[in-house]
Amino acid sequence: MVGRMLSLLFRSPWVLLIPLVTFWCGCQDLKEYRGAWAGRIEQSRLVRRGFDICTRADLEVRALGSTSLDASLTLRRNPDATVCSADLPDEGAVLPLPSETVTLSPVPEILNDALANLQLEGEPLFTHLSWVRLAGQPHLVFLTVYRNDRLELRITGPDAYAAFRLGRPRD
Repeated sequence: MVGRMLSLLFRSPWVLLIPLVTFWCGCQDLKEYRGAWAGRIEQSRLVRRGFDICTRADLEVRALGSTSLDASLTLRRNPDATVCSADLPDEGAVLPLPSETVTLSPVPEILNDALANLQLEGEPLFTHLSWVRLAGQPHLVFLTVYRNDRLELRITGPDAYAAFRLGRPRD
């Protein structure tokens, strides 16, 4: 068995190179994703519950890699919003705005689980799962990282769900 493996190795040195490159790429810090990100909440009630229709997510990424995350999240009123949930009939209870800034607390064990490799539209690089406390309740945050400077943020908790497409804020 060992002889067969050595024979394969000497015939094809790429056998060792591929896992090493994959490991290196997976652990690298994605510096281009550092900085400020912002996005409006998905407006459809099919993917929004318990969050005000005028919510904006501001995410500050200090470090990001496939196995690491250092970021903080602030949910606030979108300054461009003309209508909020309080102005709409039958909107239901929503989290109060503005919210305090919270630090995302990654769950490292999930990176070793199939959840980190969710097959989402657009072929993401990876998805981080983190915990935050909003309005005194724990919420799970899914931060999906795509190529070409794109992030998606989903927040779920007791009686709440929201989706945000994040981009670089315009000055």
